[in-house]
Amino acid sequence: NVTLDTVWIESWGKDSQSETGIAIVAALSPRFVFNGVPVRGAVTARTNVEVVGNITIDGRDHDTNGVVIGPGLYGVSTCDSLDLSGSAQIGGNNTVPVESKDTVGVSSVICEQEVPVTAALNSPESFLGLPAGALDEFKSTTLTTPFHGIRYITGTVGPVDFGNYSSGILIVHNSFKTAEMHLNQGKFIGLVIVDKMSKINGKAEILGSVVTLGETDVSTFGNGGANILYSSYVINNL
Repeated sequence: NVTLDTVWIESWGKDSQSETGIAIVAALSPRFVFNGVPVRGAVTARTNVEVVGNITIDGRDHDTNGVVIGPGLYGVSTCDSLDLSGSAQIGGNNTVPVESKDTVGVSSVICEQEVPVTAALNSPESFLGLPAGALDEFKSTTLTTPFHGIRYITGTVGPVDFGNYSSGILIVHNSFKTAEMHLNQGKFIGLVIVDKMSKINGKAEILGSVVTLGETDVSTFGNGGANILYSSYVINNL
């Protein structure tokens, strides 16, 4: 559940005459407790968002197998504007993903624009409801994949291949909010917080949510056949 991880351990020992087994069940308290991560959609952004190519961004709620299970949230929520073009598709709020030609402009059902900026977008710690510096020990300049857990990269990374399965929280951020991620392929389950999404040009899948904190540049989601699928279960169980 959202507050405990339960681990079952079985240990067996054997000598020449007998065999002994010990079973332990341990409840482990999480190191960080996130009380309501304020994602507003499959993508939550501070600046302009450009969705191009063949990417699909779906704010409907998905289970861990990527199956739609509820109406969910917006496909994209941005404090600036959204540009949807090409064969890219956006859906959300119980609406199946559609291309720009199938909408009048960009439907307010599947996205929201000009959202007021809040303090939650000031830093990764602010977004997660943690005190400043709480994640400093996780900072690194390189990203090795696949991974499971928290990774905090302080510079531009990519092209990133998540491998068959990576999970947890991936942060790509520096104090200037100029760190970029170029995503290529692989599957990630969890939350991605980046200053800027440079582009996604492979067949990648993100199940959970993506947040961009950059204040000046456009974040580009597209060029490849990627999927970004919102999942409340994933976000609530970080």
